[in-house]
Amino acid sequence: MIEFITHYWLEVLFGAALSLLGLAYRTLSSRFKQYMKEQDAVKLGIQA
Repeated sequence: MIEFITHYWLEVLFGAALSLLGLAYRTLSSRFKQYMKEQDAVKLGIQA
């Protein structure tokens, strides 16, 4: 495994960076969806 990493270290680095970016996107996306649900609830409360 160490030989693989030393031989393909750039691919491993980009793969790890892409994984972290994907995780950050998923986390922020779920937070944004929750925020939008709360805003819709507030909007409906104001209209009522």
